[in-house]
Amino acid sequence: MARTLGCCVVWGLVFNLSVGRAAAQDKVHSVGKDGLKIEGKVEADDAKVKISINPNAKVTIDLPAKMYRIKLNGGKSYQLDMVSDEIDSFLVVQDDKGMQLAFDDDSGGALNARLRLTPPKDGTYKVFAASLKGAGPFTLTIGAAKPVKTYEVGKGLKIEGKLERNNASIIYQVKMTEGKTYVIDMLSPDQKALDPFLRLLDPTGKVLAMDDDGGEGLNARITIRAPATGTYQIVATSFGAMGVGDFTLEVKEKE
Repeated sequence: MARTLGCCVVWGLVFNLSVGRAAAQDKVHSVGKDGLKIEGKVEADDAKVKISINPNAKVTIDLPAKMYRIKLNGGKSYQLDMVSDEIDSFLVVQDDKGMQLAFDDDSGGALNARLRLTPPKDGTYKVFAASLKGAGPFTLTIGAAKPVKTYEVGKGLKIEGKLERNNASIIYQVKMTEGKTYVIDMLSPDQKALDPFLRLLDPTGKVLAMDDDGGEGLNARITIRAPATGTYQIVATSFGAMGVGDFTLEVKEKE
């Protein structure tokens, strides 16, 4: 009898835990005028989210994550940050049908994740706070993105930048025109200190392309025909987000 009662207690705890997790994931959060802040914890036995890392090569990874349903307005730019002192934060955003829109690993500095996202329409989106390594607590914040400079390619765009330990990646907004082909280069004068890595995101924040060593030596290069006219995001970072030093970002139309 005692054993039966013990089993009932254990199953009751498991049932309540499962119901609690399901209820948390079913809740729909809103981003108010002061933003949204969620304290959470990624655990080793959390359900995993499948992430498309390289859409061209069809490379995917599965990571444990907490999922949150968030109401977002179409056409409005948001900044999402996942900060933790204990895990390697990784952010993933899907639409209500489960289609991946955007992801980020280390754009928030150190091992924190940061995304700038402009949803294509009003709706409830799935935001996954995942861990690339480790288990532990995190803070997820979502708010209106601050305006940033938007560059014109013109006859050629050249920007000097610098990556540091607390600034592992830099996002540049660049206007591109549908049907035109662009060549994007990230050049490092010291490739041992900074091995360039590029990601290109469309106007909604979806990853279109990424490259490690497509340029000369360890430099990165992306060549792409713009699928639509709009403002694209170029993420200049380093392989493994571990590099530091100066770099040059060049964008030009391919004749």
